[in-house]
Amino acid sequence: MATNSRTKAGTGSSSPELRTNEKKWGKLLMEAGWTLLPNTVLVRQAALGLTSTDINILPPP
Repeated sequence: MATNSRTKAGTGSSSPELRTNEKKWGKLLMEAGWTLLPNTVLVRQAALGLTSTDINILPPP
C-alpha cells in the first residue's frame, strides 16, 4: 500500500512537504483559511447565474 506524505487539511499532523498553494502563498495564510477562486468562475459568472454579490460574499466552505 502506497503512502502519501502530504497532510490533509484538518488532520493536525505536519509534513515537511508543502503543497503547491502553500509554496506560492505561504503555509500560514493557507492554514488561516485563504481560498483560491478559479478564473473560470469569474469569466463565466453570468452563465453560472452569479451576481456580483454572489462573487464578493462567498459563504464559508
